[in-house]
Amino acid sequence: MMNKFRPPPVSSHSTQDFEEAIAANSSRSRSYTSLVKMLSDRFHRAIPGSEVSVDVAWKPGCVDGRCYDYSGIARAADLVFGEELGARKLVVVRAVMCVQHNDS
Repeated sequence: MMNKFRPPPVSSHSTQDFEEAIAANSSRSRSYTSLVKMLSDRFHRAIPGSEVSVDVAWKPGCVDGRCYDYSGIARAADLVFGEELGARKLVVVRAVMCVQHNDS
């Protein structure tokens, strides 16, 4: 019996979850937005119909030092969602907000 190797199916979805502190209006903030844009463009070219989503802080405005370019990320990604795990209070609270990017 011949055993043929089959690669796993290609995922049509990628989620980015970067949780490092980034200073507002910094080169790192701009670079992260550029990375999301590049990733989205490459995924869409390589896998038509694919989606790229980005997990961001539960609200914009430098939560935990994460001063991302939320507007730029929302334009670059297909889906942006915010998540808060209130672990600091020793009670896990999960709030999720999703925004679907649509050009039409």
